[in-house]
Amino acid sequence: MDHPHDPHREPDPPPRPGFAPYRFPPPPPQASPNPVTGIIAVVLAGFVAVTCLSGSIFGVLGLIGVSPPGTHANIRTSVGVAGGVLPVLILGIVLNVVAGLLLAAGTAALAQRTRLGRRLVVGGCAVTIGTNLLSLGYAASVTPYFNGAAVALLGLLFPIATLVVVTVPPTTTWINARRR
Repeated sequence: MDHPHDPHREPDPPPRPGFAPYRFPPPPPQASPNPVTGIIAVVLAGFVAVTCLSGSIFGVLGLIGVSPPGTHANIRTSVGVAGGVLPVLILGIVLNVVAGLLLAAGTAALAQRTRLGRRLVVGGCAVTIGTNLLSLGYAASVTPYFNGAAVALLGLLFPIATLVVVTVPPTTTWINARRR
């Protein structure tokens, strides 16, 4: 910023005849970024992380034959796991664990306003969306009813919302404001 009495400042050029000298005012100070989108991104990422990790726990419990009280949701038959469900279940559980760990680490790092946290959350959301699309395809092909596909579609809602909120420019501004 130019100080009016700065001895090192170059003198203003003489005004041209008929024109008054004019100096542009300094730009106004930058306002601090609004933290709302960043906080929403952290909360949504944490929610999706908990959902993924709890889904993988319930998947393991279902795989070993433990079902919630009052239900008979057993996937085993007299010849073992029904149909070709076992590889899909194991793949879904592994992908849920990977997505949950990425999202949990990303949530912690995003709360500290780091770019790595943003990347981890984007990666975790991508894995979650892929897992839900896999579940949607499998549920639509196995069940003749709409319930399985509706649950898989509902499972896409929060990961997509998290992905959108994490990648919008106000969240980037919020993350970069910590570095200044």
